[in-house]
Amino acid sequence: MGPYQPHHRDAGLRRVSRATAWLAAGAVALVGVFAAYVGHALPGTRSTSPASVVTPTQATQAPVATLPSSAGAAPAATVPPVMSPPRVVVPVQPHTRTRGS
Repeated sequence: MGPYQPHHRDAGLRRVSRATAWLAAGAVALVGVFAAYVGHALPGTRSTSPASVVTPTQATQAPVATLPSSAGAAPAATVPPVMSPPRVVVPVQPHTRTRGS
């Protein structure tokens, strides 16, 4: 019989399979350790003052500025509101594959 027998091949495949499983588990563990490290190294920030939050209704209200009035002067002027462009939401449809025609 030759030097290559089926049980040698099967044993080699088992070793490769075992090594691949250990490498995959090690890679998952390293990703978890890296994620924890980055999570602690770069923590997110949280705004603690609710006054800094602008609601959409506050952003669309027009601020009113009054000018000092003198006798016989024109009524107070209003400053036009600063409007931000509307947000455009584009729905994403899943890609559907059709078989060749």
